[in-house]
Amino acid sequence: MLKKLAFSLVIISIIMVSLFTILSLNNQSKTYNLTIATGSTDGEYYSFAQALSEVIYKNNHKIKINILETEGAKQNIELLKNNQADLALIQSDLSIPSNTKAVAFLFPEMFHLIATDQSKINKVSDLKGKRIALMPEGSGSYNLFWLLSQHYGLKADDFEVIAVPPEQAYTLLNQKKVDALFRVIALGNAGINELLKSGENRLVPIEQAAALQLFQPA
Repeated sequence: MLKKLAFSLVIISIIMVSLFTILSLNNQSKTYNLTIATGSTDGEYYSFAQALSEVIYKNNHKIKINILETEGAKQNIELLKNNQADLALIQSDLSIPSNTKAVAFLFPEMFHLIATDQSKINKVSDLKGKRIALMPEGSGSYNLFWLLSQHYGLKADDFEVIAVPPEQAYTLLNQKKVDALFRVIALGNAGINELLKSGENRLVPIEQAAALQLFQPA
């Protein structure tokens, strides 16, 4: 099997060049079946992997990318570690196993903390005593929220967390069943845009971002 590779939010052109370069060192007549660990079928990572698979196959019929639905970054890392996946999409803030190699950066993702207007949440520390919708446990967004909250001196029992899939989290926020939502996602995400267009939700500024990067560089 080819050497394991871990994508840490990488640029598609660099991924393809790197992938073809590695494959060119092997038997040119052999067909390669690779498995890429992504996320939920309704997520952006899964959609990206589908597009990647189609582009690669279109340019080289001997390379087939099989897309594996997962629970998120934590499972992706475990799959790589246990040789159950050849490729994976993970956020660059997360540590990768020693048997993997980060190829390049795909696209930047940003911390999005969105609160209802009535929540009176104006900064991260205001989350104390509130109900917060997070992405599913095991996802990169879920793990990074705890790094963020710890940086601001918040503890797990300072607020109530509800970990659910993205669409359910959006619904909870719109129905005012939670005070805030946290997700790490690329700018321009359709779901995030809809939340902000409603006029009833707003982005909460995350101060000390530069200091946070010193401890958790992307």
